[in-house]
Order: sequence, then C-alpha cells, then structure tokens
Amino acid sequence: MPAASGVSQSFVDASLEIAFRDHHRRKTRTMARVALVLGLVLYGVFGGLDYLLAPESTTSFWIIRYGVVCPMALVMIGVSLTEKGARWLPEMLVVLVTTAGLSIVIMTMIAPASVSQAYYVGLILVIFFGCTVAQLRFPMALGVGLVVIAAYEVAAVPELDPALLINDNFFLVTALVIGLLACWERERLLRRDFLQIREIEAQRRSMVDANARLESEASTDPLTGLSNRRHLQVRIRDAAALGRRYGVPSSLVLVDLDRFKRVNDNLGHPAGDRLLQAAAHVLEEVVRETDHVFRYGGDEFIVLMSGTDLEAATEAAGRIDAGLCALFAQEPWQPLDLGVSLGVNLVQPEVPPLASLEAVDRKLYANKGQASRS
Repeated sequence: MPAASGVSQSFVDASLEIAFRDHHRRKTRTMARVALVLGLVLYGVFGGLDYLLAPESTTSFWIIRYGVVCPMALVMIGVSLTEKGARWLPEMLVVLVTTAGLSIVIMTMIAPASVSQAYYVGLILVIFFGCTVAQLRFPMALGVGLVVIAAYEVAAVPELDPALLINDNFFLVTALVIGLLACWERERLLRRDFLQIREIEAQRRSMVDANARLESEASTDPLTGLSNRRHLQVRIRDAAALGRRYGVPSSLVLVDLDRFKRVNDNLGHPAGDRLLQAAAHVLEEVVRETDHVFRYGGDEFIVLMSGTDLEAATEAAGRIDAGLCALFAQEPWQPLDLGVSLGVNLVQPEVPPLASLEAVDRKLYANKGQASRS
C-alpha cells in the first residue's frame, strides 16, 4: 500500500494524492450537496430561537442570518448543481461552515449576557457539522474547527469569567477532537477503498491487456507478423455475412511459393524464414490498405479482398505475381528458379469459411501448370 504522510493521511506520491482528492470529490458529491441544503435549513430555522431568546437583538441577528449566511448558502447550492461548481463543493462548504461559525460568534457578542451562552451551543453544532455531515477532508475540518474556536476566544476572553471560559473551551475542544476522530476514520476508510478500487482496476486492465495479447498471439503468425489461418476463418465468416446482407462481393487470392523447398535445402532454414518474411512484406505492399494478408501455412499466403469482385481480384493477383517474381529475381533467390502459383475465387456467402478455402485451393492447383517463374 502506498505510504501516507502524517496525521493528514496524505499520500507521499503527489499524483496519487491528486487522484484521491478527485475521487473524494466524486464520492462525497451527493452528501456534500445534502449538507449545503441541511445547513441552510438548520441555520434558517434557528432564526426562530433568536426571537424567543433575544427579541431585542432579533433584527441584528436576522440581518446576519437571512441577509448574509442564508443567501450565501443558496448561491452555493445553485452553483453546486453545475458540473464546474460541483468540483468546488468541499471549498464552498469550508467557506459556508466557517462563515456560519463566525456569525454565531458575532451573535454571542451582540446578545445580552443572559442569553449569549445559549449561542455558544451553536458553535459545537457547527464544529460537529464540519467534521461529519459536510464530508470535509481532515485538514479542511481541522482548519474550520480551529478558526471557529480561535474566533470565539477573541470574542469571549474579554467578556467571560475565567472559569466559564475554561468550561466553554473544554467542550469546544472536546467536540473538535471527537469530530476530527470521526473525520479521520472516515477519510482513512475512503483512502483504503480508493486504493482497493485502483488495485482492482489495475488488475482488470492487466487482464484485458493479457487477454488482448493472448488473442493477438493466437491469431498472429510469429514469423511474418501476419494474421494466421485461425483469424482468416473469422474474417471470411464476416465477409460472407456482408455478402448475404448487402450483396457486397469479397474475393480470396491464394498464393503458393513454388519450389520453396529449394531455399531450405540450398540456403538453410534461416534463409527460408527470411524469404517468407520478405514475401509477406511484398504482399502487404502490393495490395490495398483495405485488404488483409494472412499466412495460410508453410509457403502459402492468402489475401482477403472485401468489396472486390472476381475481375478486380484477378487484376490484384497479377500485381502480386509481378511483385513476388521481382523478389525472386534478386540474390540470393534468383539461382533457385522460384515461382508463384495463384488461385482466385469469390467468397461464397452461403457456405462455411472452410468451403470457400477449399474452393480457392482447387483453383490454385488447377493453375499450377501455369505458375510464374522468376
């Protein structure tokens, strides 16, 4: 598991930490929006207590509540419903919770001494709200709690009896510690889940890549890099389906390197491998980009030409013949009197792929006596 740094639990790897923060925003987005609405409702409803507790200060209190904090919350709710605004939900909650806490501190200063202590309870609610319902990350919740407590200290020290101040601080700090413990544990679990999700996703990608490699290996000839006979049958089946559905013709050109055994006998098997690779390269060069070249087996290749009728395929076979004869005319192949036999036939839409292969194979052997030589 990647290392975490300090009480904040931040990952040492900066890119991992950034990824977690994005994950945290997405994971807590719904609850953060609920927190905005809940905070607005609770803060607004508590305005009724202003009238009951301090009717002479209600006007000042309501200016703070309904003139500043509640409109701010409404704007944030609206912004949070946009895609861009949702990315800033944690920061908006930090601002809102901090503002609500500071407004309550101001109310304790405005309220008559007989009821100011009642507003102090609201600070405990704000701290708990910031540490739990707001879904803030640990450093954010800690910052909000410290700012609210510090503001209360500034406001209360000149006014309160030292014993009462110590009492208030004890409960404020206790509330903050308990809230932060809950916040820390929630974030720890979120980080653990985040790492598990990444590990599962990495394993899934690894399996997909491994399956793709296996599929590629199973359908690719390792010597020439061309698709193999197994993949050829799949593509013929697709071409046949295209012919049945839309009447689009497809053709096969079977290529046999005549007297190839002479290469192995006279120059060795490595030379034979090089010739097969060179022949594969020639075939890929002379056919169209939309055509597909396959290693059929041994010294045979086959070209599948989608959307090509028999006449066009025969013309393409002529280009293949010319290209391979030009290759065989080069050293060291020229003295071996190599040749090319070709078979051309349409893909038959109504029969299995094997039947189309057998048909073009018969065409090739019928043309053996007319094979080209270098």
